[in-house]
Amino acid sequence: MHPILHVIWADYVQRVEADYQADLAAADAAYSEYVDPYQSARDRAYQYWQQNPDDPDAYSAYQQAQQDLDNAIAYANDVRDQAYAEAAARRDARLADPYQDEQYATQEADAYATYYSALDQAGAAWAAAEQAAYDEWQAATNAAESAYTETESQTWNQYLERIDQLNSQLEHTRQILESAFMTARSNALRDWTEMESEAWAAYQRARTQMLRPPPESQRIAGPPELVLCNPLALQLQAVANQGGEQGRRCSKLAVFPR
Repeated sequence: MHPILHVIWADYVQRVEADYQADLAAADAAYSEYVDPYQSARDRAYQYWQQNPDDPDAYSAYQQAQQDLDNAIAYANDVRDQAYAEAAARRDARLADPYQDEQYATQEADAYATYYSALDQAGAAWAAAEQAAYDEWQAATNAAESAYTETESQTWNQYLERIDQLNSQLEHTRQILESAFMTARSNALRDWTEMESEAWAAYQRARTQMLRPPPESQRIAGPPELVLCNPLALQLQAVANQGGEQGRRCSKLAVFPR
């Protein structure tokens, strides 16, 4: 039981007990009020008989007064016992069902109203504190996400810029290498052509000096075919993470011509 309800109950029990004692006192007072006249009449008759022992009616009057007193006491005892029983029954009924007492019911209702009001206030304070904590957490989360997005975007842009730089350097190097290759190839083709012409001319001179020249061999039309591979291929691809943002890609392909 809540301490406040315990106090209300203890106060109620005390009031019920006080009312019960008042009922007993009222029953005792009613007993005395009823019996006292008979007691006084009996005492007066006894005193008169003691003072007048020779009066034959004095003793008879005393006996009658005593009989009347005994009857009154018996009746008053029955009435008082009934009053006691009714008082005890009222007390027990009030203790068994305290809500029939308006004061008790009002006090308990007020106590519960105060209790629930305090609960409502505590609940409101808790909800406000919880909402404030959540708002603070949400703000921190949003700030962190914003900072992350900004940092990630900056990093990604730096990455793409660096890739562009590398691709530019690669393209420049490719052009240099390709130019050098084509120059070397042209020089080699020129040298081969000159050497082949000289060799063919020497071959023809040698044939003309033979008594019976052999059939002319088939002249080679060109140098052996150059087998090339794909010397360089660079492809970079970056896709943004999920979250509704359109994927960003960067690709670069550089291939030397065959």
